[in-house]
Amino acid sequence: MFLAGTFHYEEAPARLMYYENVGTATNPNFVEDYSGNPVAFATNYYTLPFGFADIDNDGDLDFYYREHPCCYDNFTFTYLNIGTKEAPEYQLYNKTFNEVLYSHRAYYD
Repeated sequence: MFLAGTFHYEEAPARLMYYENVGTATNPNFVEDYSGNPVAFATNYYTLPFGFADIDNDGDLDFYYREHPCCYDNFTFTYLNIGTKEAPEYQLYNKTFNEVLYSHRAYYD
């Protein structure tokens, strides 16, 4: 799996593109997978700082992203993975207002 953020001024909103390796570990071939994108709900009209971490300490990766601070209400959205590692399903856990501009949330295990 590989995620990349995109933004083009004339083609808003930005989105996270999900790529799956259909090749091998030694000969990777990443192809965009529109239907399998577990974080397709994360869209914004500007950049999408995002990350994955095991926030709730249950062994799978949870997801968070942040709205661009100049144009929206400047929230960080935290989603818990209520699915599995193999088939993630994200549910909104927290929407936090950020008073500090241009910062990013980071989690460490």
